[in-house]
Amino acid sequence: AWPARGDLAGDRALTRDALATWAALRGAGRLQHGAVQLLYAGHLDGRTVAVLRDGDRVARFSGPGRPLEVAATGTDPSAPVALGGGRYLLAPWDSGAAVPGGDAVRVRDGVTEPLAPPTHCGRGPVLDLTGPDGGRTIGDLGGARPVVLGYHSDADHSEAAGHRSASSHSAPGRLTGAGLRLWDRLGCVLPQPTRPVDRADAADFWSGSVPHGGGAADWVCTRFDFAGGGSAGQAALVGRTADSSLSAGAGGCDERRPVSGLWWRAGTGHWYYLAAAGHGLAPEADGPLRHVDVTGRLLVAVPHGEPKARPDTPIDLTAHTA
Repeated sequence: AWPARGDLAGDRALTRDALATWAALRGAGRLQHGAVQLLYAGHLDGRTVAVLRDGDRVARFSGPGRPLEVAATGTDPSAPVALGGGRYLLAPWDSGAAVPGGDAVRVRDGVTEPLAPPTHCGRGPVLDLTGPDGGRTIGDLGGARPVVLGYHSDADHSEAAGHRSASSHSAPGRLTGAGLRLWDRLGCVLPQPTRPVDRADAADFWSGSVPHGGGAADWVCTRFDFAGGGSAGQAALVGRTADSSLSAGAGGCDERRPVSGLWWRAGTGHWYYLAAAGHGLAPEADGPLRHVDVTGRLLVAVPHGEPKARPDTPIDLTAHTA
């Protein structure tokens, strides 16, 4: 359990007000006061803030008459808690915090200084933390709680996928180099998770150059491990430049056998169907396509009909052993 921290942790009136507000919001009998834990109470950026946890939910209280903010965050005791304004409440056993790949972050009473991912969308890696199990990188993906971010390179994807079930709960380590650069771009392409996520592991299963002026890009399958159990894969094509027209979500994926495709509009106004598959596989598309070319696990095709009209016919995409 976390100790209550903050300069108002001993203010019983503030805690009572926060509990009463949450109980009124959830309805009589739905809040077990004995199980509710005060995580933080103090002054932040000119506000009085109290943070409470009840099971898998966290509530942020800013005083009587103000709306109570409640979010489902899961039950991972090591997950930081977002306090608003770019500040995070860290687990008491985290011994160090830094900007990913950069300088140390000031922490007082467990609360970080204001932080923000260095991306145009405000999503991406935000903190390197050091805890009992080593280092990890925390990201803001737009959901209710920060997420542990992981990365597998194109070169080691096939080995990582083969051992995924055994390694899924191992410490991910801090993002560095290619992994950090990829997540700086990927955070703005992935859709915001609709459920609390414990961990997101990105595997760039194809890297190369897209013809017809597309430029360099990575095709990524990101596995979301949800708080409370379950997982899902989300594919994305991510251009190497911030303004790349290639960057887009590309539906679901299976990191053990990744294949993904999407329609892309080139600078000429012509539409192309692009698809890629993981190591040892080749993409195969069935639909209204012509001039289909597969080179280096990348499929490129043009639609039947007017090349400048966006096709709306579904494409059946599969992968076979190369």
